[in-house]
Amino acid sequence: MGAVLEKIIGQIDKKEIRLVAGAGGMKKPVEWVHMVDNEAIADFLVGGEVAFTTGIGIGPEMSLYDLVKRVYERNASGMVINVGPYVARIPEEILDFGNEHDFPVFEVPWEVHMANLMRIFCEEITRTQQRVMEVGTAFYNAIFIPKQEELYMPALIQNGYLDSQRYRIAVLQFFKKEKNQYLPVSQTRREICQKKIQYLSEWTWQDIIICTEQEQLLLVARDEEKEPQKDPFVLIVSEMRRMLPENECFFIGAGSVAEGIGSLEKSYQMARQTMRLGMARGMENQLQRYEELGMYQIFLQIQDAEWLQDFYGRTIRPLKEYDALNHSNLEEVLNCYLRCDGSVQETAQKLFVHRNTINYKLRKIGDILDRDLTSFPVRCELFMGLLAEDLC
Repeated sequence: MGAVLEKIIGQIDKKEIRLVAGAGGMKKPVEWVHMVDNEAIADFLVGGEVAFTTGIGIGPEMSLYDLVKRVYERNASGMVINVGPYVARIPEEILDFGNEHDFPVFEVPWEVHMANLMRIFCEEITRTQQRVMEVGTAFYNAIFIPKQEELYMPALIQNGYLDSQRYRIAVLQFFKKEKNQYLPVSQTRREICQKKIQYLSEWTWQDIIICTEQEQLLLVARDEEKEPQKDPFVLIVSEMRRMLPENECFFIGAGSVAEGIGSLEKSYQMARQTMRLGMARGMENQLQRYEELGMYQIFLQIQDAEWLQDFYGRTIRPLKEYDALNHSNLEEVLNCYLRCDGSVQETAQKLFVHRNTINYKLRKIGDILDRDLTSFPVRCELFMGLLAEDLC
């Protein structure tokens, strides 16, 4: 994981390096640095590097503009040009190119040693990578082996994460959509999305730590009072909506607030179940928060999966099986009827049918389930059964 270009440049004396074009690309991630003095070397770039050049390879067969363009085409994050014997000045066409493509171009005086600048870049990138790995591992241990505090507490405290602070965990998973099915994306695709989230965290100064658990990403953030548009999870959802193609989607659930590092495991469990509930309800690309789930919170506290299955089986499953065999919509009618507080007229209006049709279907539902739908306790039980269905 690299650092953000803007932050690295902020650590260098302005007399040593000056941005001359492409200011719109300063929030790009930087994976590493590379010395590039000709097109052949530029072809070794894999993306995310900052390319440095003295211009020594510039000649009649390749102009500086051609080199900058080639570096950009290789998905580099920026270009540093040493102005001196080989490059008297940076041509206007390069400045125009950088501004047009939000490709940062920097000018460095000849007396400044390029090796020193490259060292600063490499040190910051390495420092960022080490911190991300160290803190991510510590939070992972805090979530999954909370009793062994020696595996996470020293590293977290050293990096400014205190047990007296509040945290929140979100669980995020990406999918491909194929024939009405959700299929997990490849590991490579997941890693690309993970990098995007990490860089979003860095250049927006949002302190988000990312752990991985099988095919899911675990996002850990301090729970602080923030304006909704600055909420780290809201920012992530907004960015992921923008960058994902139409055949991909994600589900994300935020857990309960963890009062201290020792409570992270519970926040994770709530986040995981909230995400699963979002999947069951088809809530693509939407942030689901545990505290906003209403009565679903009751079921999320139940760890006995067999009990949930049994409760669903005693309430709603017979109706679902009848619908499957007879191509009917009795479960839909019951769901609408319960959400309309038992009003036949309102149910008929919402389903665009005559009230006599609703009355007939309600009698049919009562017979199948052997329940009296006019009874308020019965309606409550069946409504809970519909909620349980989403978790089975």
